[in-house]
Amino acid sequence: MRVKAVVFNLYNTLLHVIDPVNPYLGVARDLDPSIRKALDLRHAFMAEDRQFPELLEKLNLPQDDYVQQLEEELKRVVLFPDVNEVLSWLRRDGYMIGVISNMASPYKRPYYELGLHNKVDIHLFSCETGIIKPNPRIYLRLLSGMDLRPEDAMMVGDDVRCDYHGPKAVGMDAVLLDRKGKRSIDNTISSLAELPVMLSP
Repeated sequence: MRVKAVVFNLYNTLLHVIDPVNPYLGVARDLDPSIRKALDLRHAFMAEDRQFPELLEKLNLPQDDYVQQLEEELKRVVLFPDVNEVLSWLRRDGYMIGVISNMASPYKRPYYELGLHNKVDIHLFSCETGIIKPNPRIYLRLLSGMDLRPEDAMMVGDDVRCDYHGPKAVGMDAVLLDRKGKRSIDNTISSLAELPVMLSP
């Protein structure tokens, strides 16, 4: 049965950072071990809608270097070359388009600056929902927002746990995007350009 919607992960699927530094990992490394152990950093980074300076202040860390690193990194976020054509094809062929992404709040900015929000019907970001993939609730919330059953949607992304096994566990179809050709798992593609052939009856 043909799916009605294709749902994408965002970073390393539609967007990528050229020469990533990831200042959030730097923050985690630089924290006092006792503080790092006491905090749920994954939740603090990706499930709270905090701007970076606010987070640094909460953690009692200096801001200047980290904030500069983040600002420079956000300027290096670009679309993969295959994205626009595939999204246009999906729209022309009548598919709904969704995005589900685990990410820190500042990384939302390129999604809007690069115009992806104009090509997507619905998005859910962990920093806004407080739910991190592969928690089933985030997939089900997006399906509810699209008024679709799980079997009506396909998830496409680069993370085996979050973009393949997670959505399959709630009944969605799933395709693993492996741009470097290093994975051996069913339903794997190396480029989004393969999607139209995969989806064609």
